Amino acid sequence: MTLELIGNLEGAETGRAEYDLLYGLGPEGLATLRGCSQTQLKIHYPGSTRQVLLVRVAVLGAHLRDMVFSGGVLSFEHLAEWAPPLPPELRQEQDETGGRVSIIRYAPPAPLEATVDSGAVRLEWRFATATSAMADVALHRATVFVIDLLGTVGLDRLWDGFVRPLQNLVTLATGEPSALTSLEVWPAQKSVIAPPLPDGITRLPDVRVYYPLLLEPSRAERFIGPDKLFFQPSDLASDFSGHIRRWLAASEDIRAPMDLFFGSHYAPPRFLETRFLVYCQAAEVFHRIRYSNEAEDPATYGPKVRSVLDAIPEEHRRWVERALDHANYKTFGARIEELAKVAPTAVRAMLGDVPTFVRRVAKSRNYYTHWSRDGKDVLRGGALHWLTEELSLLMHAHLMRELGLDSATIDRRFAANRIVGHVRSQAASADGP
Repeated sequence: MTLELIGNLEGAETGRAEYDLLYGLGPEGLATLRGCSQTQLKIHYPGSTRQVLLVRVAVLGAHLRDMVFSGGVLSFEHLAEWAPPLPPELRQEQDETGGRVSIIRYAPPAPLEATVDSGAVRLEWRFATATSAMADVALHRATVFVIDLLGTVGLDRLWDGFVRPLQNLVTLATGEPSALTSLEVWPAQKSVIAPPLPDGITRLPDVRVYYPLLLEPSRAERFIGPDKLFFQPSDLASDFSGHIRRWLAASEDIRAPMDLFFGSHYAPPRFLETRFLVYCQAAEVFHRIRYSNEAEDPATYGPKVRSVLDAIPEEHRRWVERALDHANYKTFGARIEELAKVAPTAVRAMLGDVPTFVRRVAKSRNYYTHWSRDGKDVLRGGALHWLTEELSLLMHAHLMRELGLDSATIDRRFAANRIVGHVRSQAASADGP
């Protein structure tokens, strides 16, 4: 985000001015800016200046001493398609004069609430009405996540611990990158300078954070139908707390492969080979964290190494020892094979012949990573595209397991998913060794 000032603040003449905290008043009311760095100072004849600042975080609606919050309300692109609100009920009734009137009744579904260590996470369906000057009444329905914390956390912790995992959850559910469209926060009372809190009010309303986004909301109208969803709130409802707790914990435990996987959704690489390698890296890191890394039991492998070292001249022993340091680690191909073999039945059916899938992934990854003159079994073009989609869906299924969905649910959802069916048919017909 950038801010262009008419005039300039003190220190601008140095060319490298930085301002940790700025307070202002804009069209939307009070504003607090955090982490501002000067990027440009424009000097115009006969001497007027304009200073351009890069702003890390902007909070509109309040002046705050610190970026400390007790929760907030999150809105995401595609959230309403994943968790659609119920339609209103329209009825015709007779009034006192005998005429007919239309009655609209709307009852939002009961929220789903998850109790977590630091508070609660709720999936809520909200509504509001608006009346125009022509007496037209509009009913606005929205689906949101609410973070209600027992204490307070800084903005970075709120973002990493809740906003980002929930954004990834919606992306996992819909298969489409889901942008954050609104982040309303509840500032800690001690951090609020203005406006003053009315008596009995502990949460300042209408305070919004503008933060560097992973991606901008799509301008194209894209409706995600139920046949494209990988799971719905109904799949989580029986143990919503357990699923959300598992997902928040996994978002810390396996953050590296999650960042690679979801990062490729939010900012897809321009080149197919790069996208394929990102998914390969995500799968390899995920396997390293969640599965055994040894190809052979260390209890039997260790004695083998010692017997080999004892049998060679001492002057060569150190050289051989270094060469054997990582010899018991599973190869990349072995890791992909294990991920494929333990995947749910519908996922394995999508992959077809698992040894062929593993060979194609391993050979292509090794070629694009290390290169060799032998390009045998290396996929390119359309065949590589569909192999990349299969690898992505394999990781997708494993992340659904991290959410706590069982194999039967994943099988049912994959079997009914139109995207999975399309990838399966296209990959089967694609040319490839």
